[in-house]
Amino acid sequence: MEASSFEKLFSDQWKSSTSAACQSLEAEDLRHVSIFNSWEDTQRQMVRSYGGQQTISQELALLIPASKHLKTFTDSLDAQVEPKLDTSVFWGLFGLIVKLAKEEEGAMSCIPRMLRELCHKVELLNKYGDNKSYSVHQTKEASFEITLTLLAFFSCTITYVRSNDRYTHSDSPNNEWQPLEQQFDSAARVIDESISRVEKFFKLTKRSDRLDEIFKLQSTLSLQKEPVQPHNAASSQTDDDGKRPCTIFPSFRTSRFFDRTDTFQKIKEHFSQVDADQSFRSLALYGLGGVGKSSVALRYAETKLREGELDAMFWVQSEKLVNIRQSFTDIALRLKLPGAKPEEHDDNLALVLNYLQHTQSRWLLVYDNAESVDLILPYWPAATRGQALITTRNPSFAFGLADGGLEVKSWDAQTGCKFLLHLLSTDIGTQLAAGESQSATELSHKLSGHALAISHMAGLIHERAWSISEFVEIYNQQPEKMHGISGNGAINALWDLSFRSLDKKGSTIMGVLCFVAPDSIPEALFETGHDVELPQCLQFCAERLRYLLETNEYNDLEDLINVNTLAFGTLPHHEQTIYLEAPLASYKGQLLNCLGKPSEGEVWLRKCCSLRAQAVPPKPWESTFSAKNLANGIATNHNFPEAIMWHKHARDFWYQWCDEKGLEKNTPFELKTMMGITLIWAGHDEEARDILNQALRQIESTEPYNWAMAAK
Repeated sequence: MEASSFEKLFSDQWKSSTSAACQSLEAEDLRHVSIFNSWEDTQRQMVRSYGGQQTISQELALLIPASKHLKTFTDSLDAQVEPKLDTSVFWGLFGLIVKLAKEEEGAMSCIPRMLRELCHKVELLNKYGDNKSYSVHQTKEASFEITLTLLAFFSCTITYVRSNDRYTHSDSPNNEWQPLEQQFDSAARVIDESISRVEKFFKLTKRSDRLDEIFKLQSTLSLQKEPVQPHNAASSQTDDDGKRPCTIFPSFRTSRFFDRTDTFQKIKEHFSQVDADQSFRSLALYGLGGVGKSSVALRYAETKLREGELDAMFWVQSEKLVNIRQSFTDIALRLKLPGAKPEEHDDNLALVLNYLQHTQSRWLLVYDNAESVDLILPYWPAATRGQALITTRNPSFAFGLADGGLEVKSWDAQTGCKFLLHLLSTDIGTQLAAGESQSATELSHKLSGHALAISHMAGLIHERAWSISEFVEIYNQQPEKMHGISGNGAINALWDLSFRSLDKKGSTIMGVLCFVAPDSIPEALFETGHDVELPQCLQFCAERLRYLLETNEYNDLEDLINVNTLAFGTLPHHEQTIYLEAPLASYKGQLLNCLGKPSEGEVWLRKCCSLRAQAVPPKPWESTFSAKNLANGIATNHNFPEAIMWHKHARDFWYQWCDEKGLEKNTPFELKTMMGITLIWAGHDEEARDILNQALRQIESTEPYNWAMAAK
């Protein structure tokens, strides 16, 4: 549909929807709608309400700035449509809802929150509307859908508030608004889906543009007769340099590989499809985690090297950016490229990509455990020869970067059974006891032919000298463990059996290592006989937690908190000290606050302060900042009197610490700043001004000058 036709269709639909909304209103409500013709009118309506109860002013105080995002959204939409939209009814309904929320008992606790959340959702779309470098069609289409959804929700809200039916839905006041909450959830879901479509489009467009830029840059470099090198390096790479055998293998090797004949044949056929001008080919091997993608890629590389069809093979750990950067540095150093240095990752990347463009060697790059196409893009070669394999759980690599894709699937029960018997061939001999083959098939079926699970199972059977049928009997005794991993509960029971071989300290350090760097964990770490004081080893985690919180890496922070919580639970009771438990409670509370769950966060912050109060001897330094964090959490929940009280507790704890150290009692500017902000929220402007001026004078006298804190 052409843009003009699409806009006309929307304009007609808008007129019809606003007309229907007005017709559904009572006469008095229709009069009020006519009063609020613009965003400015609704702002004046909310500002005038500040003389009411404290809860009303707080709710509307939060809604006022949020509604600005909605104004930006409607202004942007109005600029895209001809003829111009009449948004007076839209803002009239918005203003009427605010009026009704003030008048209806219980409405102020939920309706302004709904409006505020919807305003923040459309804020996400505003950033795409401001981007003029891409097509606006997708943004316009989403804006139309969102605007009609908002209009329908506004009309529904007014109808519900005016209806007597809501009193019949439940016996409790909390459930009185449940039907409206359901309408809100439905509207929010439509808006989220619309924004998600726009985000996907922009990501694809940006990725395509980025790929074009990289290819153009690398193509420009490839036109040079000689690679760019430092002035003191050799002027060019010789043919001998380009063809010398060079390999970087992963830490694991596949000494007992099994099956996958059809997969190898498909890989071979894919890489044989080359033309005279462009012989560089790439393939993404995708599938569930643990089905054997990395083993397939490694065996393919080993086979090609053994047959003399490759001169160089480089294994790139691709799960995280730091691993990719280090892998390319390792390649540059292994090739002994002129100018390569251990710490110069960006320079080493340029050297390696330049080498791949100019060398006459037959090379293969394996990007193992790749997760994000955007992460791999800057490290992708734009060469006319060579091969690249990607192992990933993300099938989009097959369509967005590589020439093609091949799914590596789990085995069927029979093939999985053969794999198990293959792994145990040296243990069970050539003659199988009666029922052993049937037990092997049963286990393979339970594990859905999952290669990694079957491999772990074989290791347990071998280590404990069980028969297969004995293992099946033990395995089946754990029905309570049959839930968890990727919907396959049977695999979860296997992991439980595997980790039983570790003692508590081994399980703890394994959890930490799996979070920090899950690949290539040395087995020798779990075989040492030395007694290590475990709590001391985990002290570094506190610094990592603080770093993740300050850099807003909330997903990683949540993972690390969970890992440390599991680790804490494995400690003997006498080692589960307050000094380990309290920081976990504090960081969990702060994380929940950052994630928009202040009520849950306050519970954990109170727990932290309670634990600090039980410490013997007391630690006033730690108690200071625990009290400050709790004060901030309580203030987020609008309980300003108690928040001020906890800020004072923080100051008192600080004074205790100063007494212990024989220092002057001078409250840090961080504590004064947070106290001042809380006082502003509580309406104590004069007191807030005084304490913030004190903090500012402290900051300005500090060397070096802290510009960030002064600006704050």
